Amino acid sequence: MGKSHPALGDTLHGIGAIIISIDLFDQNDNALKFLRRALAIRAASNGNEHIKVSQTMMIIAQIHFRKGEFEQAIRHIEKALQIQRVLYGPDDTRMADSLNMLAEARLKRSEDKDYTVAISCFREVARIRELNNGMKDEATLLTLKRVASLFATNGEYDEALTLYENILPFFRSAMDDSIQFVAMSSRQIDVAQCTGSVLNEMGIVKTRIRRNDDAYGYFKEALGVNS
Repeated sequence: MGKSHPALGDTLHGIGAIIISIDLFDQNDNALKFLRRALAIRAASNGNEHIKVSQTMMIIAQIHFRKGEFEQAIRHIEKALQIQRVLYGPDDTRMADSLNMLAEARLKRSEDKDYTVAISCFREVARIRELNNGMKDEATLLTLKRVASLFATNGEYDEALTLYENILPFFRSAMDDSIQFVAMSSRQIDVAQCTGSVLNEMGIVKTRIRRNDDAYGYFKEALGVNS
């Protein structure tokens, strides 16, 4: 087997993926060496637009993200997304995962336009997840909650409240459904925490726009959920 054999590229990719999956943080630099070699081999063997190239790019992006190298992470994610859009189409859940990571990297970098791009990415993630899994899907709701939180942090209170009010009934419903499981199961606790968090965030926004009576109602409900 030569130094440019496709199987070697797959092996090097696999080593890098394992390092990421088991959180060997002290091996990040070694993982990058393996993955860069894998990327070169995969591109040479399959072409620059092959899905294997995209997969390796995404793992390289994850390592750069973990190292706080957000510029490099963004560059690799955006290149991977170009390939994924062609091969998967705009509605594939794998696109949502990559867009979600791009949004997180943009927020971490915090340069001009990053906030706007991150909001746009998260909205697209929510659209894809709702299309594939429905509005009641946990990942869909958590993505929309993240968008609402970003609006609130940025002082866009009307936009935040509109989104919170849209998703709160689904969180309440999910919490009611979870009660059917074993008392205080991990799922029930998680759903209650998420619902309580939405209520708390709504209370904070209402406080900031001086709607204290409304804020009190949300805080009171959150207290009941979290108790």
